[in-house]
Amino acid sequence: VDHNMSKADALKKANQLEGSLKGKPFLAGDVPGPEDAKAFNELLGEDNMAIARWAKHIASFTGAQRKAFTAAAAPPAKAGKPAGEAKPAAKGVAVPQGDKKGQLISIQKEMQKQWDEKKIFEVDPPKPGEEDTGKFLVTFPYPYMNGRLHL
Repeated sequence: VDHNMSKADALKKANQLEGSLKGKPFLAGDVPGPEDAKAFNELLGEDNMAIARWAKHIASFTGAQRKAFTAAAAPPAKAGKPAGEAKPAAKGVAVPQGDKKGQLISIQKEMQKQWDEKKIFEVDPPKPGEEDTGKFLVTFPYPYMNGRLHL
């Protein structure tokens, strides 16, 4: 890694690499080769795996989401709470604010609310004003080799 490389040079090198990778997973085609290792090492450094992991995580956000990261800083935390403290989420699980898991949990809660309101997963639910017939469905997951994953 050239630690004295300017930002413009680094961006130029990254753009060249991006162009070379268009339409293929590796520089030589379908399998990694020596030119992939060389390009990786020149761009990120041979032992900088945290940077590679970080880049993978940041790349998982859309361009619009990444732009939102640079928006005005969040208001200061309330007295007594450290900045960035996790907020409680579903069933007592602490999820850091802005975390993708937190976004998924909020989507899950909204969908479950819609399912409850529309009775989507009820078999022959009583219509408004009708008396409940008492019918119900029971399922039981019998244990098997990887059963704990499903229980």
